[in-house]
Amino acid sequence: MYIYNLGTGNTRRIPTGQNYAAISFSPDGQHLLLQWMEETLWVKDIAEDRPRLITKKPGYFRACWSPDGRYLVYGHQFRRDLPPSFWLVDLARDNN
Repeated sequence: MYIYNLGTGNTRRIPTGQNYAAISFSPDGQHLLLQWMEETLWVKDIAEDRPRLITKKPGYFRACWSPDGRYLVYGHQFRRDLPPSFWLVDLARDNN
């Protein structure tokens, strides 16, 4: 993954370490939400090398950022025929 700075024209590579199924930027553009297969969710500060594990649960995820980027909200469904559960993660705290 690469970030292109429109103001300076510089390109910078962001190592992610794996092939992720879904990637989205936080509202401030400083973090990435990474979903690997249907097993884990990670948050990565774009200035750091290693992503932070948010959850490791088998199942189906739908995740999004809060408007201020402080929280991550995700739905987890172990099986498609069961109702989902919803989780709110305060990224300023260690939730693992």
